[in-house]
Amino acid sequence: MAARYTLHNPDNVKGLVLWASNPAAGDDLTNLNLYTASIFGTHDGLVSEQDVLSSTTLLPESNVLHVIEGGNHAHFGWYGDQAGDNPAEISREEQQRQVVETTLQVLFE
Repeated sequence: MAARYTLHNPDNVKGLVLWASNPAAGDDLTNLNLYTASIFGTHDGLVSEQDVLSSTTLLPESNVLHVIEGGNHAHFGWYGDQAGDNPAEISREEQQRQVVETTLQVLFE
């Protein structure tokens, strides 16, 4: 939904960071002057690596792709385990440190 909002309101958005998410097939942001990042964990059981990687064609060429080795879906937040997710191989703190670092990189670009 963040990608869709950005597509329809480009004057209101300067950057977009996708955490374990991807734009829908029709939400092509490639022509927008926008800083973007896609962040996902290799053990995410809810958003596949293939979905994230294939969706990068809908983002500007300058998109920052950050892969969190051993990260899962639940560690993007602090709400407990989720059905269908895989166990993480890194701590929640380490995953969130990487998420914050990459997000700040885009925000202060």
